[in-house]
Amino acid sequence: MLSLDQKLRKLNHKRIDAFRSIKLLIAKLFFGPFSSYSEKNENHDVLVLRMDDKLGDGITATGFLREIKKKHRQGKLIVVAGKATAELYSTSGYVDEVFVSSKGVFKTLGLFFKLKTKKYQYIINTSHILNPRVVFLVSFLTAFKKISFANSEYELFSDHINIDFNKEHVTARYRKVLELMGIQQPILDYEAFIPVGDAKDADAYIQDLKKSGVKIVVLNSFSGARLRNFSEKTTKEIVKKLISIPNTLVLSVANEGDHRILDRWVDGSVAGKMWVHNSNFKSISQNLALINCADVVITPDTAWVHIASALKKKLIAVYREDTNPSELNSVIWAPYGTDFKLIFAKNNSASPDDINNVNTEDILRATQFMLEKS
Repeated sequence: MLSLDQKLRKLNHKRIDAFRSIKLLIAKLFFGPFSSYSEKNENHDVLVLRMDDKLGDGITATGFLREIKKKHRQGKLIVVAGKATAELYSTSGYVDEVFVSSKGVFKTLGLFFKLKTKKYQYIINTSHILNPRVVFLVSFLTAFKKISFANSEYELFSDHINIDFNKEHVTARYRKVLELMGIQQPILDYEAFIPVGDAKDADAYIQDLKKSGVKIVVLNSFSGARLRNFSEKTTKEIVKKLISIPNTLVLSVANEGDHRILDRWVDGSVAGKMWVHNSNFKSISQNLALINCADVVITPDTAWVHIASALKKKLIAVYREDTNPSELNSVIWAPYGTDFKLIFAKNNSASPDDINNVNTEDILRATQFMLEKS
């Protein structure tokens, strides 16, 4: 039986979803009829809309963008992204222009006027979840083909990529788009770009930790959703088990706000010097640099799953048990292109969909196995 708090959260999610659906319907009715297509021309510019600003999802698109640029070297590859993912793509070396998308009518109009100066061969929306800003831009910008994922009910797109949420990894949808564009056998491995300064700082810090020859297990306890965060209790259980592995040190990573939580958790811990964190490493690129030095990475957050995949790190990915038969999260957002082990937190009626239902012994065994291979 659901608690009062769980019932209120469920009702609030329904309210938010309903309001989002109404706004999207209005955008479709007002803007959709203006969508049009151009004849195929010599212009090779490609516009990719990557506007949800989810870092992990943004990482999964890096191989896709790289393959587009390899095919369309004569034109520009232009990406519209949120602030976090814009930083990711601007240092990639294969994205020619990056525009930051922000919420708000006037900011969206400003973005539109910057983009409308070009005619595109392709406009590609990389999320199957639409928002009014995407509908507006796709409706009024011109392209030979406008491609979307699983949105066949929207006539503003010329082509729709079907997705099987039960069987297909996220890279499958990118592969289908590339095939539509005439790009065969693409290499879709992810990439993550680490600034030289951050890499040097991380290497110096890790080398100091490794003076005694220890193995470094990087542990991320935090995610973008409360029920996917490891609690203090779960984190300490994991750490206690991990430091029982001979010559193993646990390094927790976090953003600036979560480092304050780690200060409290680590202070006075029985793990002593074998569990550490460094609040000087708090930005995305700084944490990327730390993870790049790890022997094994453990995380309940798919963003860090994709980052570890991009860096080819041995990975323990903890997922909540898939309870929605129509959309298997652990299939769609599984690690890619790296050595990994999946651990599932079982669902139960007392604490449904809570990552802290995980059996920490499973994490210990998986880590031991990965460390033996390193």
